[in-house]
Amino acid sequence: MMKYTYTEVDRLENPHNYMYTSVVDKDFIGVYAKDRILRSQQYFDKKHRLIFAKSYGELFHDNISNFAIDNKLTLDYFSTLEKINTSKLLQALLVDILKEGSEEADFFLSKLIQRFEVSKKLYTIYSTDIRKGEGDTNNPTNYAKLALCLSVAYQKTGHLQYLSTQLKLLDLLMSLDVNRVKKRCPFLLIAILVDIELYSINQLTLKHGVNISV
Repeated sequence: MMKYTYTEVDRLENPHNYMYTSVVDKDFIGVYAKDRILRSQQYFDKKHRLIFAKSYGELFHDNISNFAIDNKLTLDYFSTLEKINTSKLLQALLVDILKEGSEEADFFLSKLIQRFEVSKKLYTIYSTDIRKGEGDTNNPTNYAKLALCLSVAYQKTGHLQYLSTQLKLLDLLMSLDVNRVKKRCPFLLIAILVDIELYSINQLTLKHGVNISV
């Protein structure tokens, strides 16, 4: 029986190498969706559940925008710093992407993707060019914030690299001890991330005649 191995162990401690798997393989999609739903249900009591949105607009209108707290720091500001706080950068990125997006947003997003894809980690501090990182890599909130930025960017652009990295970030988050994540991430953020990912994957696979049944 096929297993979804990407979340079987703590992926901060044991990063996955990610050999190629077709996103339109029906069996793989089935075990992926089942794993996501079962693991995400650990975060909710009986009063809360995944939204299973039928449209991106449904997710955005009531939920995603709640996390776009404008800290008044523009992306230009981060380009002037010798050291960048990853959490603050991700917050400014989300605000920028939700508005119109910009070349600065594209730059920082691509650099953060590169850093994560290479090491499967995000540091709390980066150099201005996002090449050298330092500090803690165990804060699940930063991984969740980057995943949210990518989920919105993917909906706006259709750039598959955004979806690919989003999937890996959610694999990592879902592989962590639930209590560890709960202490740092609101349950609604986890729900949004899983829901919009399932929505995105379902929309993509439908084009190839494969449907996610939830």
